[in-house]
Amino acid sequence: EGRSLYDKINDSNRPTWENYKKINEDKLSLDNIDAKKMVEYRTQLDKDREDRLNNNSNKKRKSNLFISDDESNNSNNNESSDNESKQSKHKKIKNKIKDKKHKK
Repeated sequence: EGRSLYDKINDSNRPTWENYKKINEDKLSLDNIDAKKMVEYRTQLDKDREDRLNNNSNKKRKSNLFISDDESNNSNNNESSDNESKQSKHKKIKNKIKDKKHKK
Protein backbone atom coordinates (compact mmCIF):
# COMPACT_ATOMS: atom_id res chain seq x y z
CA GLU A 1 0.00 0.00 0.00
CA GLY A 2 2.83 2.41 0.70
CA ARG A 3 3.16 5.38 2.94
CA SER A 4 0.23 7.15 4.47
CA LEU A 5 -0.55 10.79 3.87
CA TYR A 6 0.67 11.65 7.33
CA ASP A 7 4.03 10.03 6.60
CA LYS A 8 4.34 11.90 3.30
CA ILE A 9 3.60 15.26 4.94
CA ASN A 10 6.04 14.75 7.76
CA ASP A 11 8.87 13.44 5.56
CA SER A 12 12.15 15.13 6.49
CA ASN A 13 13.33 15.10 2.85
CA ARG A 14 10.30 17.00 1.68
CA PRO A 15 11.25 20.60 0.72
CA THR A 16 9.59 23.50 2.44
CA TRP A 17 7.47 25.93 0.47
CA GLU A 18 10.28 28.50 0.55
CA ASN A 19 12.80 26.00 -0.83
CA TYR A 20 10.36 24.89 -3.50
CA LYS A 21 9.77 28.53 -4.58
CA LYS A 22 13.52 29.14 -4.88
CA ILE A 23 14.08 25.99 -6.94
CA ASN A 24 11.11 26.60 -9.27
CA GLU A 25 11.16 30.40 -9.35
CA ASP A 26 11.10 30.65 -13.15
CA LYS A 27 8.14 28.25 -13.42
CA LEU A 28 6.14 29.99 -10.69
CA SER A 29 6.72 33.54 -11.92
CA LEU A 30 3.61 34.27 -13.96
CA ASP A 31 4.41 37.99 -14.14
CA ASN A 32 7.60 37.37 -16.07
CA ILE A 33 5.89 34.98 -18.46
CA ASP A 34 3.06 37.41 -19.15
CA ALA A 35 5.48 40.30 -19.57
CA LYS A 36 7.61 38.32 -22.02
CA LYS A 37 4.55 37.29 -24.02
CA MET A 38 3.29 40.88 -24.07
CA VAL A 39 6.64 42.20 -25.31
CA GLU A 40 6.76 39.55 -28.06
CA TYR A 41 3.17 40.30 -29.04
CA ARG A 42 3.84 44.05 -29.13
CA THR A 43 6.94 43.68 -31.31
CA GLN A 44 4.96 41.49 -33.71
CA LEU A 45 2.18 44.10 -33.88
CA ASP A 46 4.69 46.88 -34.53
CA LYS A 47 6.34 44.86 -37.30
CA ASP A 48 2.98 44.12 -38.96
CA ARG A 49 1.98 47.78 -38.72
CA GLU A 50 5.21 48.93 -40.35
CA ASP A 51 4.79 46.39 -43.14
CA ARG A 52 1.24 47.56 -43.82
CA LEU A 53 2.23 51.21 -43.77
CA ASN A 54 5.06 50.57 -46.18
CA ASN A 55 2.80 48.58 -48.52
CA ASN A 56 0.07 51.22 -48.52
CA SER A 57 2.45 54.09 -49.19
CA ASN A 58 4.01 52.16 -52.08
CA LYS A 59 0.55 51.51 -53.59
CA LYS A 60 -0.39 55.18 -53.38
CA ARG A 61 2.83 56.25 -55.07
CA LYS A 62 2.32 53.73 -57.87
CA SER A 63 -1.27 54.75 -58.48
CA ASN A 64 -0.31 58.43 -58.63
CA LEU A 65 2.36 57.67 -61.21
CA PHE A 66 -0.18 56.11 -63.58
CA ILE A 67 -2.44 59.16 -63.77
CA SER A 68 -1.61 61.04 -66.92
CA ASP A 69 -2.16 64.72 -67.68
CA ASP A 70 -5.03 63.90 -70.02
CA GLU A 71 -6.86 62.00 -67.31
CA SER A 72 -6.39 64.81 -64.82
CA ASN A 73 -7.69 67.33 -67.38
CA ASN A 74 -10.70 65.11 -68.05
CA SER A 75 -11.46 64.92 -64.38
CA ASN A 76 -11.34 68.72 -64.15
CA ASN A 77 -13.69 69.01 -67.13
CA ASN A 78 -16.07 66.50 -65.57
CA GLU A 79 -16.08 68.45 -62.33
CA SER A 80 -16.88 71.70 -64.10
CA SER A 81 -19.72 70.09 -66.06
CA ASP A 82 -21.07 68.63 -62.82
CA ASN A 83 -20.98 72.08 -61.23
CA GLU A 84 -22.81 73.57 -64.23
CA SER A 85 -25.53 70.94 -64.04
CA LYS A 86 -25.94 71.54 -60.30
CA GLN A 87 -26.23 75.27 -60.91
CA SER A 88 -28.87 74.79 -63.60
CA LYS A 89 -30.88 72.48 -61.30
CA HIS A 90 -30.63 75.07 -58.57
CA LYS A 91 -31.95 77.78 -60.93
CA LYS A 92 -34.89 75.60 -61.97
CA ILE A 93 -35.85 75.00 -58.35
CA LYS A 94 -35.63 78.73 -57.61
CA ASN A 95 -37.86 79.50 -60.56
CA LYS A 96 -40.46 76.95 -59.43
CA ILE A 97 -40.52 78.52 -55.97
CA LYS A 98 -40.96 82.01 -57.50
CA ASP A 99 -43.80 80.76 -59.71
CA LYS A 100 -45.62 79.26 -56.75
CA LYS A 101 -45.31 82.54 -54.79
CA HIS A 102 -46.68 84.56 -57.71
CA LYS A 103 -49.66 82.23 -58.22
CA LYS A 104 -50.82 82.83 -54.65
